[in-house]
Amino acid sequence: AFLAPSPVRDLPFVGPKFAQALALAGIRTVGEAAAQDPRWLVAQFGASGAMLADRARGIDPAPVLAGGRERKQISREVTFSEDIADLAYLRAVLREHAERVGGDLRARGKRARTVTLKLRWQDFTTLSRSHTLDRPVQATSAILDAANALFDEIVRVEGFHPVRLIGLGVTNLVEDVVQLELLEAASGATPAGRGDTARQERIDRVLDALRERYGDGSVRRGVTNLRKP
Repeated sequence: AFLAPSPVRDLPFVGPKFAQALALAGIRTVGEAAAQDPRWLVAQFGASGAMLADRARGIDPAPVLAGGRERKQISREVTFSEDIADLAYLRAVLREHAERVGGDLRARGKRARTVTLKLRWQDFTTLSRSHTLDRPVQATSAILDAANALFDEIVRVEGFHPVRLIGLGVTNLVEDVVQLELLEAASGATPAGRGDTARQERIDRVLDALRERYGDGSVRRGVTNLRKP
């Protein structure tokens, strides 16, 4: 029930060409794929059809391994049940992503150098843009500023189209050993309109503590408290 409305393109192994072939066969969502006879999928698409039959039903024979390698990225994304053309709402979702990604960074004692924005239009065209910052960050405001700049760049170059998916991630993670107060005192750098970075991070940690104690929805910034249009 949760996966059924999602576009079949959201399955990791379904590329643009496979998605196009599925669309021609009338299969556009995970639920529509799950409803097909597996034998028909295999006959039509071979090994990819067999994999689709399993994955669309949540079946994956690969073992689940505990531990393993350290995460190299932190990300959040959401696929909407319908296309969204409201810019204010999309930016509010982007801010919520930034808060969650920043919270994960702080909880793990990490900072990130690279911010990546992912957008999928209504025709399933998927765009990804990244920006590597001058120094590693974990403040929500710094992550959001980079994300908004990437969003503006995509709209400027590609034009704006209704959005089906929007995601935000960070990579190039490093340990949280940066002495920001000393760096800013030495450079005199203060982000315009944001106050100093150290102050932003102290605010973030207060919000993190409140959410950990009372739940994710216990405290929100005003601009994220928007209803879906």
